[in-house]
Amino acid sequence: MKKMSFILCLICSACSSKQTSPDVTNQEVMATASISTNTNEHHFICDSLSQSFDFEVQIKQPLTDDPDDQSKEITLKILDKTSHKILDSIQLHAQYLFSEVLTDCSNTRSYSTGKNAKKEIEDNDYGDLVIGDLNFDQKEDIALIKDSGGNGGPIYAFYLQGVNHHFVYDNFLTDSVGTYPTLDIKTKTLTTDIHASAMSFMENIFQYDNQSKAWKRLSSIEKKVD
Repeated sequence: MKKMSFILCLICSACSSKQTSPDVTNQEVMATASISTNTNEHHFICDSLSQSFDFEVQIKQPLTDDPDDQSKEITLKILDKTSHKILDSIQLHAQYLFSEVLTDCSNTRSYSTGKNAKKEIEDNDYGDLVIGDLNFDQKEDIALIKDSGGNGGPIYAFYLQGVNHHFVYDNFLTDSVGTYPTLDIKTKTLTTDIHASAMSFMENIFQYDNQSKAWKRLSSIEKKVD
């Protein structure tokens, strides 16, 4: 009996000592804790990325006999922050994701609320889910990781907010930009720096034309690494 009591005390002590990142809210912790018992599927809610929305992320790994298959089926639900009503839903097939990607809200970023906005960026990794105004229309847009990528960083699928809080898949940003860009509000341009070789990188600058409602590439220049 004494041995059993000692083991229980150790378990309780370990549970109470677990700490939570200050950037993760109580609701996010509770949602992550309620992960499905099915090891191929889980979900969590991020409520600190937007002034207007909460985001429910559902991840499912297809059952396969291929041990190298790292693909995932992602469902991102956009919820009204007050009523929690589902306003829109995004379905994305992610071809290759590391096992630690989209496990909770810790590796997310928001330029709307400031969550992790000043977190250091390494190898173009802005996070698994990024909220920002990509086309400078003062609406929150979404970048959702679709591939963990290589030394050039993660590849994202981009969704621009349209009317009635619906998010539209942007083919140009997803296919031609890919990595999350740096935004220049004054010039309304997006810039990406992609590895070209061990000694150089490609600087690409894009701009959105409000009249034609289309993106265009302004320049693509190979630069030497300092």
